[in-house]
Amino acid sequence: MRVLVIDQIEICRSGFKLLLQEAYTDSLVFGAETVEQGLTFMDEVAFDLVLVDIDDISKDDMEARARLRELAETIPVIGVSLNTSQQCLYLAFELKFSGFIEKQSRKEIVIAAINMVRAGGQYYPPHLHPEYLRLYGDTPETEDFGAGTGWSPRLTGRQLDVLKALAKGKSNKAIARELNIAPGTVKAHMASLMRDLKAKNRTQAVNIANHLNLI
Repeated sequence: MRVLVIDQIEICRSGFKLLLQEAYTDSLVFGAETVEQGLTFMDEVAFDLVLVDIDDISKDDMEARARLRELAETIPVIGVSLNTSQQCLYLAFELKFSGFIEKQSRKEIVIAAINMVRAGGQYYPPHLHPEYLRLYGDTPETEDFGAGTGWSPRLTGRQLDVLKALAKGKSNKAIARELNIAPGTVKAHMASLMRDLKAKNRTQAVNIANHLNLI
């Protein structure tokens, strides 16, 4: 897997590189200080994933924005930032990024988010869901999500096993093989998880579980 990390801060590029190489031993991680430099790399190397600091995307560089949006339609692009303002979130949506990761996230969440994106899903921090809902109407209402209400689902040990495998981006068949259970049993657990977590899809289920520290 070839990954490009675009971030003007060297320690951030190095940190993502170490994390990615630890999680994906076959990964080749390239670093770029600026979006312009990153786009030049993209002309020369076929990347499987791009992480870009949203704060480094100039609001006045429409050409760079257009190229990033075009890129995001062909390979997964994830925005990263310490800033979780509405402006950053909106830019990630506008550029069709597959996800948004806060730099202060635990490494387990970062890897789970990358796994979901690599599996064809999307990841946005759960506490940003109300804003996503306001803009796009595609996530549960805040009161249903459980934030700040003390709500927490009661999941069985096997449901948690399935949920942890799901967070790694695994398919139902892969989960069945890993847990040595029938695919139909996995499907049943998935239905129960969606109901118990009040989630509309697999990506949302993992987001909610992360928010509630279930995985």
